[in-house]
Amino acid sequence: MSGKQECKWTKRDQLKSACLENRFVVVKIGATWCKPCRRCAPHVEGCYAKMPRGLKMIKVDADEGDDIMAFLKVRSIPFLQSYVDGEPQHVCGSSKPEDISAFFRKVAVDMAKASTASNVEF
Repeated sequence: MSGKQECKWTKRDQLKSACLENRFVVVKIGATWCKPCRRCAPHVEGCYAKMPRGLKMIKVDADEGDDIMAFLKVRSIPFLQSYVDGEPQHVCGSSKPEDISAFFRKVAVDMAKASTASNVEF
């Protein structure tokens, strides 16, 4: 699947399917009433906008997505988790811009490694 995509889901089955159908996924969990979530949202969006094509972001509202929160064992928000080929990779539970930037840098490295590895011929 090419390009960056965003979607909003509430059920763990939707999340599982997305992680299996898309090579690179970031799950963002927050809430409109959460001040740290609102404060970091522009930075998360800015980092996501700079990411390479092929990354899917799944946004989960903590109040509506309690099934996903229970599945991921989320204890606090904001919460970011990345997946590569359906496997969990990195987690960020901070609203600090430097922590969010570091999280997205790790995701970009994962994407670059996977891209390089898939282009190697034996």
